[in-house]
Order: sequence, then C-alpha cells, then structure tokens
Amino acid sequence: MVGLAAFGTMNAVLSSGVRIAAERSVGWNRQLRLTPLSTRAYFRVKVLTACAMALVAIALLYTAGATLGVRLQAGNWLA
Repeated sequence: MVGLAAFGTMNAVLSSGVRIAAERSVGWNRQLRLTPLSTRAYFRVKVLTACAMALVAIALLYTAGATLGVRLQAGNWLA
C-alpha cells in the first residue's frame, strides 16, 4: 500500500511537469503572457494542482484499502 501511495503521488506530481511542457509546445504560455497573470502565480497554481492530485491519489488508495479490509490504527494510517 505504501508503494502504491508513493507511485500515485509521484505520478501526479510528475504529470504536472508534462502538462507544462505540453502547454509550452502548443503555445499556451505565449498566450498567457498577454494576460495580467504573473509567471509566479501560474507556477504556484500548477504546483498546488499537482499537490491536490497527489492528495486525491492517496485518498483513493486509502479508501480502497479501508474498503477491502485493511485494518490499522489512526496513527498508522497517518504514518
């Protein structure tokens, strides 16, 4: 379960970098430069989105584990 949580988290975070590269290749970053959105704000939102996706992956894994019969104390779930 720990290995799957790490895999899901890393996949969610790394896919954010792939999205940034894909947006850059299509020209979306050039379009964003015309808006008042700062580069810092753009990357902050991308990082927050990656963290949110990682949390979703962990939550789904924990939900599946609890549904399929994994029994742990609350402290062990958080660890």
